[in-house]
Amino acid sequence: MKKIWLAVLVSLSFVILAGCQDQELLNDGPSFTVEVVSIEGVTLLSEDIIFVENDDRTTVEILDEAVDLDYSTSQYGNYVNGVGGFYPTEYGVTYNYYFYLLVNGVGSEVGIDQIVITEDMVITFQETSGFDEVDLRVDELIYEYVDQYKEMYITDAAINHYVVAALGHLVDRGYIDPLTPPAYQANVTTIQEAFKTAVFQKTFDLDFSATLTALNGFISTDSYSAVSHLSALSLLEGDEQKINDLLDMLTQLTIDDAEYAGMLMQAFSPYEQDVNSVNTAINLLVPVIQNNLTTSGITSWGSPSSSATAMVVIGLIAKGINPRGEDYSVENVDLIEALLLYETDGFFKWQLSNESVDMLFSSPQVFAALVTYKVFRDVWGTPAFDLFNI
Repeated sequence: MKKIWLAVLVSLSFVILAGCQDQELLNDGPSFTVEVVSIEGVTLLSEDIIFVENDDRTTVEILDEAVDLDYSTSQYGNYVNGVGGFYPTEYGVTYNYYFYLLVNGVGSEVGIDQIVITEDMVITFQETSGFDEVDLRVDELIYEYVDQYKEMYITDAAINHYVVAALGHLVDRGYIDPLTPPAYQANVTTIQEAFKTAVFQKTFDLDFSATLTALNGFISTDSYSAVSHLSALSLLEGDEQKINDLLDMLTQLTIDDAEYAGMLMQAFSPYEQDVNSVNTAINLLVPVIQNNLTTSGITSWGSPSSSATAMVVIGLIAKGINPRGEDYSVENVDLIEALLLYETDGFFKWQLSNESVDMLFSSPQVFAALVTYKVFRDVWGTPAFDLFNI
């Protein structure tokens, strides 16, 4: 009996030793490296892969087994969507970001399915984009703001309607995950508060009947409240006669302030095609804006500011005008580039001379302007886009 057990143990030892030798041979075999690198240059994945020479599998099959390759096949070859669970920014939403294929640090002239694996080869999937530095920074700031600061502007106690509207559009288009509405209590004591409430209720698909009733009953006595009143009534499809009265009032104004011109351009945008006086008024607003362009953005009340520039950006895009176009650039600085000059640690100063950021007014307005520009930029053909058309 002892002899039998001894024979079994010896046999097992040979099997184990043989297995270890095979593993050593496998580990000592030729290998290559596959990497995924983010657009910021951070290595997200680096995997050394042992391969067998003269393997009859394709490169795609080898990579798929080793690092879980997500790819699509078409008549033009294989297109890599994701590698090892990593995907380009905005994958599934836009094609703004994608993987660029490099072999040994050099851009590949062939697709992944045509690469022949060799020992010590490095295959890199480098996230990249066709955007310039300005557009990349716009996206970076938007996502940073969403991740770190959105809770500051949507609370049970108070909301900022610019941030609410901007976030709502990002959610609707799939850029960010859906938001849970706070237990914010409707406030319809003034036109401005009713406008904020209307944006909040419309964004989160809440009942706005009481807000609409209040807005239909208000009478605007000054030009600034009239703009908010018109935007709110447009949003909730309020009383038509009230809207026409506001349009009559606002189209007869003589405007010389560029920030107010931007606000009016946004408020007028739903009626541009239907009301001749509105179209005429909008055309008169354009030179007011262009006459107040500087390398620091839009001048309002004597000085350039981020808030004035943000209002103009929102207004221009509501009319389908690109704020990065030549007509809105001074010394090769366009309005979006100008807005970015005011940024400090993800927030924005009111004026460049300010030492501290303006978290209450300028920052949320600039955030909304950047989101407005992003949506406008990302839609094919860049059609007009109104921030408050929810």
